[in-house]
Amino acid sequence: MKQKNKEQNQNKKYIAIEILVGILVSLGIFLFLYLRGYQPAGEDVYGHLYKVEFLGENIKKGVLFPLYTEDWYNGFQMFRYWPIFAYYVMAIGYLLTGSLLLSYYLLFVTIFAVGYIGFCLIANREQRFFFIVIGICYFFLPDNVRLMFGEGNLARAFMSGMLPLFFYFYTNLIEKKKSLIPTVIMVFLFVATHIMLTAMCAIIFSLYSIFAGAKKGTWYLGPLAFVLGILTSGIVLLPALLGDVVTGSSSSTANRMSDWSQNLLLSLSVTTRQQGETSCTFGLAMFAIAIVIIIFGKRKAGAIIGLIFFVLSADAFLPLVSHMPLPQAWWMLRYVQMCYVLICYEWGFLEFKKKGLIWLTLVAVLLDTVPSYFYFTQIEEPVSGENLLDEAADLTSNRMGLVDESTLKSYVSYFVLEKNVDYVQGWDIQGATTNVRIVHMTEAARYGYYDYTFQELLELGCDSALLKKSILPKGFSTEDIVAAAKRYGYTFVDENADVILFDLEGVDGQFGVNISADNLAIGSSALYVSYMYPSFVAGASEDLDDYSLDDLKQYKKIYLSGFTYSDQQKFEELLTSLADAGTEVYIDARSIPKNRYGIGNLFGIEVQDITLTKVSEWRYGDDTYTFDLPYKWVSQYLTSSNDDVAMENFVTDGLELGYFATYDKNIHVVGMSLPYMLAEDPQADLRTLVEKMFAMKEADTNVSYEIVPLTITYDANGMTIKTDQDVCTNVAYQDNFVSDRKFGVKNELITVKAGTTRIHYVYAYFKEGMIVTLIGVFATIFLWILLFKKKWDPLVPLRKLTDKLLEMN
Repeated sequence: MKQKNKEQNQNKKYIAIEILVGILVSLGIFLFLYLRGYQPAGEDVYGHLYKVEFLGENIKKGVLFPLYTEDWYNGFQMFRYWPIFAYYVMAIGYLLTGSLLLSYYLLFVTIFAVGYIGFCLIANREQRFFFIVIGICYFFLPDNVRLMFGEGNLARAFMSGMLPLFFYFYTNLIEKKKSLIPTVIMVFLFVATHIMLTAMCAIIFSLYSIFAGAKKGTWYLGPLAFVLGILTSGIVLLPALLGDVVTGSSSSTANRMSDWSQNLLLSLSVTTRQQGETSCTFGLAMFAIAIVIIIFGKRKAGAIIGLIFFVLSADAFLPLVSHMPLPQAWWMLRYVQMCYVLICYEWGFLEFKKKGLIWLTLVAVLLDTVPSYFYFTQIEEPVSGENLLDEAADLTSNRMGLVDESTLKSYVSYFVLEKNVDYVQGWDIQGATTNVRIVHMTEAARYGYYDYTFQELLELGCDSALLKKSILPKGFSTEDIVAAAKRYGYTFVDENADVILFDLEGVDGQFGVNISADNLAIGSSALYVSYMYPSFVAGASEDLDDYSLDDLKQYKKIYLSGFTYSDQQKFEELLTSLADAGTEVYIDARSIPKNRYGIGNLFGIEVQDITLTKVSEWRYGDDTYTFDLPYKWVSQYLTSSNDDVAMENFVTDGLELGYFATYDKNIHVVGMSLPYMLAEDPQADLRTLVEKMFAMKEADTNVSYEIVPLTITYDANGMTIKTDQDVCTNVAYQDNFVSDRKFGVKNELITVKAGTTRIHYVYAYFKEGMIVTLIGVFATIFLWILLFKKKWDPLVPLRKLTDKLLEMN
């Protein structure tokens, strides 16, 4: 009895020390940031701070879950795609202090405290108090510091703080068959913080469970907890998944994957942090400790799995991981914090005959944190004046546009909140309805197609616009930009070494824009024709089956490139009907399906691949043209034995081959990818040839537009639009819009009839999400009773079945 009391007193003593140490370190972190006057830093940080202040201000008004904000991206469902839990935690600090900067400091105190508590709980359970020291070190590990103060991704940083606390419950589950419900709750909170990181946690920690729980027969409990937790989070997860933003397109995801892999030597380097590098810094010390654990440790599973996942972050393995299912879950550098937790857990069990050696590993880690001091040197606020942001905000009465390819990082997304200005961009473009339009608008400026850029700025409702000079073509002409701006009503206001500022002349207040164009471009690669000739407006869909004959025959010319259709006969019938109606249709030869012999056919016009480095001349009627190919050109030439087909030819190595075929006067097949070649390399003769092919006139270079005044008032539940005539607004369509009065959608923007239209916000897929959540809750309770109260072992019937099969054999 005395021994038991002595142990209890000893435990209380240790707990008191843990609390005191935690308070002192937390206070030290806060005072270090506060006394230095540290300013928010990192590429992402101001986008997250916007969300914190936005949420805090809404909570003050009694709105606990804002369904919509008009501030970014012409309207945006912010917390649908970027879950809200981490921002709730940060908003509490904002509401308590009344200061966004102080709440920013308190966030890091919270991150430290939550992670430290997780390691302290492990220390008390295992009676290994070296875990307390690890709990302090964890916050200061190189990539944790980089994530918080270099990258500035506050949601990911908060998730990293929760990992040790989760791992305490998770190892309880695997090693002691306890804590199923707390583990499920932690998984729910993971989903409510960062969806894709939860998927990554499910992968790496399920693997750990399979290996660590194999001997005890508890390997299945880890994956089971993740399944139950993810089901329980259905109310959060399902709307995000059905919004098709979490998964994204395969091409954009593949491009992003390369951003999340890098050379291992860079990840281990100490000097890169001192040079201002903000790429992943795993740390040489943690890498060495993992190796030591694998060689000398009795428990190795966590170190082995952690090291494998870190090694897979090397760019050499990118071709391998890029072919894995759910590609966003294989952005390998995002696994680093999970690898840290696995390695730190095994580190706490590491033993040497010479006790001093374990402290030597601690010294190595502490030394490895010293170069991270670079991340704490941000003590100046971002400057808005040098980019004319203040001047642009003063001009804005509807929306501000910024064409900069995000070179100004996330600061502008917060700046517009402070200035109470709506913004065409933001900082989370994957969740924006208008994301493709914004990308194209910026790309057109980069290629020098300024008319397209200003047309998009106008349609998106920008009455002020800033163009960042660094993204414009080398040797650009300000006069050309000003001339293009003028064609869409914009006047030059100011410029400096970084940006050019424009104002929409004569417009004051909110407005919509009715655009009318004679021509249409359909398909993923038809965009380049729209860039060069904005009268070819981009179609709303790449699938020709989504258009009716009446939709299409209103246009004079249609260009098809990178489009899809389901039936060849119906496709040809549609083309014939359009031609009979007087619409000229131009079909990119690349988009014509080929047979097994590699030959495509449309109305007797055959399409075959060819690779060229030089063409002697291009013939069109009685004229000839010469221009250089920009590089080795891989494209398609045309042939036809159909007497109804007129063919224009080019000459290469003495051979005469077709590049432009006309069938029945109004149906044209365009070979050799000449429009794309013109976009890549705008040579004079090439431009003349393409304009002759398309019978281009001066009117084809622009669209006609009408600016329509309107008023839009917003509240927590919806918006009210008032207009005296039918108009295309610059409000981006959202699938959580509900209205008693019918409204339309044109190129992602909503159109309304004259009068008053009231649109309400709803929680998208609420019923479906709640059903999944309830299934998860009931399944968790049922399995908790079955596994932990009834002591049912699901492996027993499996073993019996295996034994029977062996007996049969």
